[in-house]
Amino acid sequence: MADAPARLDLTRLPGSTAPVAPVGPPAQDAARATTPVQHVTPPPTTAAPRTPPVVPTVPPPVPAQPARSTPAQPAPAPGSSGTGLDLGPRRGAVPPGAVGASHANAAGGRSAPSPASTSGAAGAPARPRSAPADVLPPFPAPTIGEVLVLGDEEPMVRLDARRSAIGTLLVHGAVVAVWEATTLETGWCTASGERAGRTVHTPGNRELVALADDGALIALRHLSMLRRAVFVGDTEPLEVDLFDGSHTVVSTGDESTMNVLSITRVGSLLELRAEPLTRPITLDEVVRRFGFVVTGGPTRRERRNG
Repeated sequence: MADAPARLDLTRLPGSTAPVAPVGPPAQDAARATTPVQHVTPPPTTAAPRTPPVVPTVPPPVPAQPARSTPAQPAPAPGSSGTGLDLGPRRGAVPPGAVGASHANAAGGRSAPSPASTSGAAGAPARPRSAPADVLPPFPAPTIGEVLVLGDEEPMVRLDARRSAIGTLLVHGAVVAVWEATTLETGWCTASGERAGRTVHTPGNRELVALADDGALIALRHLSMLRRAVFVGDTEPLEVDLFDGSHTVVSTGDESTMNVLSITRVGSLLELRAEPLTRPITLDEVVRRFGFVVTGGPTRRERRNG
């Protein structure tokens, strides 16, 4: 038997009797030489399915429905008796929403605004209220400061609201006074103490029209109670004085006529006018010419102080 060839892959360590397998690249190369190379085919890759993007869906527009018009129902012929039922709203009926709004406003202590007030607030400012058609403004007239003597040329003056309502109007030289109140109570009195008709008293127990030692007077504070008055003088002209010093004089007239002073309230203003009467002037003539109807009992005479 032939000798086996020496193995080159075995080595002996120094001082060792057992062979040691070499470690290193030669062993790896031998293993690679004896092991066949296998080609591994990778599995086919399957692409992940794509998810389509989410698109919001918009509903198609709904066509607008035309408003339905309710045909007007013909009115029943005159004289015909209706036997059908009228299901339409009654004239003057309150809508259901208005009742709820009224209850809500009543609970809150407020009243619902009217359509007129709402439209007026949103629109142009309200126009000032005008005077009624049957009330005409007074015609132009001079004031007491512009006319010093009332006579044929300037028979009339009109006092302004201030002079017509403040203080006392004095008529110096008057011996007869005739008056008519807004209650149509009429009376007269003379400087000698004669009196007829009814005396008009103010809330302060003052006479509305009275005669004093130096003439007649009118309490202007209670002007609203007076309708008109007439004052007659004697030989001296009548002179009118007011609280602010304004005054005017009524001319005595001539030999055939004599002027008397007529005072008329027009609204809240007083008009003073000189009215000529034929001489001789009597009290009955004054009452008749100016249309006074004396109310009350018979004529009586009163004693005047002084």
